[in-house]
Amino acid sequence: MKSIKGKVIVALLMACFALFMAWGVSRVAFKEMLSTVENISAPSERLRIVNVISRKISGLDQQQKKQAFDDPGNYRKLFKESKQLRSVLDSLGSLYANDSIQLERISTIKRLLSERDKQFINYLKVRERLVNNKSFSDQVQNINDIVSKSAEQADSTILATEEKHQPQQFILMKISQEVFLERFLAVRKTRITIRYGL
Repeated sequence: MKSIKGKVIVALLMACFALFMAWGVSRVAFKEMLSTVENISAPSERLRIVNVISRKISGLDQQQKKQAFDDPGNYRKLFKESKQLRSVLDSLGSLYANDSIQLERISTIKRLLSERDKQFINYLKVRERLVNNKSFSDQVQNINDIVSKSAEQADSTILATEEKHQPQQFILMKISQEVFLERFLAVRKTRITIRYGL
């Protein structure tokens, strides 16, 4: 009996030790999992800056065109947003100081942004020449006048045609109905005559 009591006590102690170890392992694993989730869900400064850059680049074209139409001669305002974008790219580059691949990508984006600005300046110059070109404006005005005159003539022609032909169509239709009836009856008479020998 003594040996059974000893075995039960040893088994009970081992079970308590196993429970204590399981609790310790699960506590450590849960803490590590929580810290990992906090690290993942914590806002990263790099991701926030990349998000800002993405939004600014996508709205840059529309914003610059709007400013160009509102104030066509002021080019400094147009590139204010570009300068801000370059400074945000510089701050992103400082966060990736040890990553040469990311720094190369950031410099490529800067280069593309400056090329885009040059293209936009060329676009504005061409647009300004077209808008301020007197002969081009005169040609467009002449085309507008021709189109409006031909549209007025087409409208009056249609109305005049409808007014002139409406009564004639009614008369012709009445006459053609009478002619049709006469022909129908005449053909019927002829058929009857031929058939019966009258």
